[in-house]
Amino acid sequence: MPSSSYGQSTDLANFGGKVPVRCKENTAWCVQDGGTSYATSLASASAALVWSAHPDWTANQAARVLIQTAGGPVDGAKRNDWIGYGITRPSKVLIDRHGDPGTPDADPLAGPTPVKTPTPSADPATPAPRREETAAAKAGLSWQWSALGTAVAAAQGGVTRRLL
Repeated sequence: MPSSSYGQSTDLANFGGKVPVRCKENTAWCVQDGGTSYATSLASASAALVWSAHPDWTANQAARVLIQTAGGPVDGAKRNDWIGYGITRPSKVLIDRHGDPGTPDADPLAGPTPVKTPTPSADPATPAPRREETAAAKAGLSWQWSALGTAVAAAQGGVTRRLL
């Protein structure tokens, strides 16, 4: 879809086209193509639903079960740049009870980073070895957990206000 964002930073996705929305004057339902804006709100709402059912989970745990239960790429790949790990399916977590939240502090997007012990050089002119970065740091994901938390909090606030 031309109005969608995609790439290596895509982790989860949702539908952004043919989305039912309220028409003008709030009189009926219409269908629109909203692209990334609609998809982001639906994916955030999925995270909010999972987190509201499991308030003791961390952001890592909520993200982990969403990744584990996502409807992955149809070609059988683990992930791709268009839908990441797949389309969010919160019902798999909330109704079917699928997904393992795992360790609270382990980032589900960071791959195992091999621990390398540098060998000291006898030559003082040799620069110190560079420290290995985690996959999350290389991908620039450190800010995204804060953004996810903010989006979930905003989504929960909006849902709560509408229910009252």
